[in-house]
Amino acid sequence: MATTTIKVGERKFSLYDVRPYCLYDTETITSGAGTKEVYFFRTPENKTILDTNLKQFSTIQTGWKFEVAEIRLIPLESAAASDLEAIFGTGQAVLSYLKEGDIEIFTFPAVMFNAGCGLHGCTTHSSADIVSLGLPTATAVMRLPVRLIIYGGQTFNFVFRASTGGSNDVKIRCCLVGILQRGVVGA
Repeated sequence: MATTTIKVGERKFSLYDVRPYCLYDTETITSGAGTKEVYFFRTPENKTILDTNLKQFSTIQTGWKFEVAEIRLIPLESAAASDLEAIFGTGQAVLSYLKEGDIEIFTFPAVMFNAGCGLHGCTTHSSADIVSLGLPTATAVMRLPVRLIIYGGQTFNFVFRASTGGSNDVKIRCCLVGILQRGVVGA
């Protein structure tokens, strides 16, 4: 796919569509004791737009450039505080960024990637209560010290690993927030 260029005098300029963008994917941490590992952004297969906006397996479209500024982990569907405590409470859960299949770029504790008022904002002290995600704030996300650049056609995954003993499955959404740039194609 060719990008539209314009010529001004002796110079040529390519035209780009630049916009804020959020790439998201949802995976399920299954209940029961043991180490759990899920891969975000691996596949859009058997998922709806409510689960992911990924269109291709482990990559974004060729010609796109996505500059990720923030990463969020968001528990979904009325997760009980006891199940979130089993996944995140010990501080052992980690999120790793893998590039080109197996090149590990970073691994951080998962609690650094908050959403809303944090992962543990339950409504009361009972473990059966629904966890509240709170309101998004500028301080409730993991702002990366430098922009993470994902190029279209380059494979990537985020791997979530945790030791858990929860009694219910917990759906978690990983959101990458940043700026998307893609070439403008003329008619």
